[in-house]
Amino acid sequence: MPTKLKDTLEKVRKLDNKYNSGLLIKFYEYLRDVRTSEMYKTDVLKGFVKFSEFINDNLLYVQKKDQVIAFLNTEIKNKEENPR
Repeated sequence: MPTKLKDTLEKVRKLDNKYNSGLLIKFYEYLRDVRTSEMYKTDVLKGFVKFSEFINDNLLYVQKKDQVIAFLNTEIKNKEENPR
């Protein structure tokens, strides 16, 4: 079952890093104002929540692509999980 936007927003609000939580709420408001779809907002916010939890620091402190690549590498699925 797909994640609902309200559930994702609840995860954003419950982030341990309150700075990131506030930043992502502002980003959500921007996405809402530019009329993106609910699915797009949900997917983008879910990605940022996972990334925020992974780096365990303020999102604004991410300055090296290696930090992003390290996170993306954790999201790679093996052939059993994703047989395409």
